[in-house]
Amino acid sequence: MGIAVTGARLRNHGFVRVTTLPGWAVGLIAVGVALLAMLVLLLGLAFALLLAPIAIGALLVGRWRLRRLLRDVAQRESGGRGASGEPLVIDAEYSVTPENERR
Repeated sequence: MGIAVTGARLRNHGFVRVTTLPGWAVGLIAVGVALLAMLVLLLGLAFALLLAPIAIGALLVGRWRLRRLLRDVAQRESGGRGASGEPLVIDAEYSVTPENERR
């Protein structure tokens, strides 16, 4: 089994000789290509394993910030009332008592 290597016309040198690759060379090239593909796959998986925790952390932080933002917007739109409709601020009346009336 062999692969034909075609010639190309070179300037001032004529044609390159056409020859075939021996079978062992084709097998060696195929093994090299397979090893290179496995190396690229392995490096890609390692890179994904390194980036996965960072991406998950970024998603969790983004989710937390979005929930906080939506909660703040909902509180502003509800007029300062919580989910049950009760006010979030307790309103009271204050008065100043003279010192002689303090207990």
